[in-house]
Amino acid sequence: MRIAIGQIWQEQNTFSPMTTRLSDFEQNGLYFGEAILKQFSGSNELGGFIRAAEDEDDIKLLPTIRAFAWPKGIVKKKTYEKIKEEFMNHIKKSLPLDGILLSLHGSMVAEGVCDVEGELLETVRKDLSLDIPIAISLDLHANVTEKIVDNTVFIEAYHTCPHVDLFRTGYKTAKVFFSVLKKDIDPAPAYVKMPVITPVRLHNTNQGPLKKIFKLIEKIERKNDVISASFFPVQPWLDVPELGWSVAVYTRSDGAHAREYVEEISHLAWKSKDKFFTEETPPERAIEEARKMKRGLMVISDSDSTTSGAPGDNTCILNELITRKVNYPALLSLVDPEVVEKAIRAGAGNKITCEIGGKLDTMHCYPVKVTAKVKTITDGKFNLDGGHIGKLSIDMGKTVVLEAGSISILVSARSGPVYEQTVYKHAGLDPEQFRVVVVKSPVGFRKAYETVAKKIVLADCPGFSSSNLDLFTYNNIPRPLYPFDKVDNWKKIKTERRSNCPNSTKTGSKST
Repeated sequence: MRIAIGQIWQEQNTFSPMTTRLSDFEQNGLYFGEAILKQFSGSNELGGFIRAAEDEDDIKLLPTIRAFAWPKGIVKKKTYEKIKEEFMNHIKKSLPLDGILLSLHGSMVAEGVCDVEGELLETVRKDLSLDIPIAISLDLHANVTEKIVDNTVFIEAYHTCPHVDLFRTGYKTAKVFFSVLKKDIDPAPAYVKMPVITPVRLHNTNQGPLKKIFKLIEKIERKNDVISASFFPVQPWLDVPELGWSVAVYTRSDGAHAREYVEEISHLAWKSKDKFFTEETPPERAIEEARKMKRGLMVISDSDSTTSGAPGDNTCILNELITRKVNYPALLSLVDPEVVEKAIRAGAGNKITCEIGGKLDTMHCYPVKVTAKVKTITDGKFNLDGGHIGKLSIDMGKTVVLEAGSISILVSARSGPVYEQTVYKHAGLDPEQFRVVVVKSPVGFRKAYETVAKKIVLADCPGFSSSNLDLFTYNNIPRPLYPFDKVDNWKKIKTERRSNCPNSTKTGSKST
């Protein structure tokens, strides 16, 4: 059997001022054709697809495109059209096909297209007139839409956050899909959309309300008639018409059973919704608490999450560290290509005075003046070892380390995975040698830091990935939607769905 595979993956934050361009995909490597099989045979969902095919005797994989970009703002129209064109052309070249197997994120938004994944799937089936099955893997923060469901025979989501099961997700998606194509199973699906979104601070499958929900999913998946169960507690920084949590279940033959399991999962999720809100700590209090610590590491998570599409140049915590004249070693990162260039011109070992940060996120912060020594200069390229989001080759552009008193600042030309210790270690910095380390991640950082941190603080900073959802201006979401509206019985409400899509020049959060 001939199976086309591919990966088109990016998580959008429609409030972010940083639009996504083709260079953002090129930064992380655009791959086409056979190069995909060579590059990703052992990692992420693509690696799972490949391993599953190796288990079979009659599966031929025909790779199309791998387009991955770091989370950011809305994709520019020309960029999306280019990626879509390349994908469609590779599908045409691969014909005839018995099926299509894709790794998607599920929250990708382009100018004028608020449901990129659904639009891509519909285009393959309608424009190419391909009446063949399509199966997809999704991030658990996907915004699952009717188009996505209607144009697929099977959907499998991550079951972990921090996301450590990408390979498993890809492998299972492929194994189920191959069984469908061989007519060994005929999945009976059930799906429901829930009018709720929550902050992601507690989207942690190792503890709290999400752990309880996924324990139920594990229990349901052990039943003989169940193929798969997925829960999607969507990321909330999307101003799109079908925003909300989703549940999807596939059983072997009985759609009624699938609906019963969907009912059970959605009931628990709805009961748990209030538990996803937690009190956050003002940054000034966190910094003073760190001053009182005699030893150990405090990890501070701020609201400028580069894994959630925020720019990565928010100076909220840096400003507090400088204002309070801390004398303990503190480590943080900022995106600022201008400062990087200035530091490179000065050279390692020399001092510079600069206005750092606050140039991309001009709504919630401002540049901070620092005089610092240029400690190191790197090319910003390194490999992740398979942590939160799998094995990846990272390119954050030219990167420098500045020392301003006891404060070390890793400044990069582009954003990257600053939830990982590797981001700092590649520049010669060991996070465990500092009193305070700032991570720009709401939950993904926990895999890298939870075992070494004496204390973890969720800082209440304004930013484009703030947990305070009331700070954002939503114009396109369905109503009613919790937590903005009172919803007593979500099953009986009639949702008003908007038809507009966000425009990259007209969306943002309220100033604070």
